[in-house]
Amino acid sequence: MRNFLYKCILGISCLYLVGVLGLGYIQISRSIPDQIYITEGEEPHINTQYPLVMQGNVCRLFGILPIKTVEVTQVDRQTLYACGKIIGIYTKTQGVFVIDTTEFENKAGDTVYPAKDMVVTGDYILEINGEPLDNKEEMVKIVSESQGEPLELTILREQSILSIYLTPQEGKTKDFLLGIWIKDDQAGIGTLTYFTDTGDFGTLGHGMGNGENGQILLIGEGDIYNARILGLSKGLPGIPGEIKAVIAYGKSNHLGEVEANTSKGVFGEVDLDDIKSHSEEYPAYEIMHKQYIQKGKAQILSELSGELEYYDIEITYIDYLSKDNNKGIHIKITDERLLELTGGIVQGMSGSPVIQNGRIVGAVTH
Repeated sequence: MRNFLYKCILGISCLYLVGVLGLGYIQISRSIPDQIYITEGEEPHINTQYPLVMQGNVCRLFGILPIKTVEVTQVDRQTLYACGKIIGIYTKTQGVFVIDTTEFENKAGDTVYPAKDMVVTGDYILEINGEPLDNKEEMVKIVSESQGEPLELTILREQSILSIYLTPQEGKTKDFLLGIWIKDDQAGIGTLTYFTDTGDFGTLGHGMGNGENGQILLIGEGDIYNARILGLSKGLPGIPGEIKAVIAYGKSNHLGEVEANTSKGVFGEVDLDDIKSHSEEYPAYEIMHKQYIQKGKAQILSELSGELEYYDIEITYIDYLSKDNNKGIHIKITDERLLELTGGIVQGMSGSPVIQNGRIVGAVTH
């Protein structure tokens, strides 16, 4: 009986040890990125609290026990001008974006719903009767002049192109309608993160959503402009604050063209004659690759006070394997000036560049 108890205790202890080692392995593995970037002359290296050593592309505990194979990619050194400038972003959608569909009363007083189950929120109407659709006014005109004849709509839904036929109904106002709420543009305030000597820019650090189903807005074209700050709404627990600003449209305030709206940010090309003329105002930094980012002191750069200023923050957590590609770093605002000004991070600060140890790390996103 005593031997049996010893064996049970030994078995449980072994299982416990295996479990602890397994959890430890998982924890250590999560501290190592799947891919790292190095520049010419650099040796692969990982900043971590664990005693890890990179040997080639294999990360080993104490330089002995292999933990993870990492994809190592060599890239050219790149310098960016960290900006922190509050800007306005205006984009036009691909075709016309569907916000929602609705029923309405027709001329006879009956309730009709022409688009029910045919068009859904998030669709992009690209063509009507084979003709490209440029804006919502054009669509309203075509439907209104249809005289109730069926219309062929070419729709982009997720990644598929569909053709559907809808018959407009005459409403009480004698206009022909489809019962579809639509929009063709979107505007917002954000922070310009960086620009380069060749004119490329990045902003926001996250994509512009369509505002309806959380998906990235598919854009046809877009522009960035100067924005004038009117005031700041301070953030409170459970209540996000915001930068109150107006977009200064017009040729003299045009800063660049938007070329891509992605989950990692909004990108495009700046007007070099304007932005680059201010390059001396904006500091140039080399990119810090993610394996070098450390917990601890850092700064964000922003013009939200009306002047370009650095504000102290603390990097509290780094998730190299985050599935959300713009939520890999957690930061805490420690600068009393910024806390007094905004209460923390407020809407409109998305895109504010993060600086650590003389290099640009990334951008504030949420």
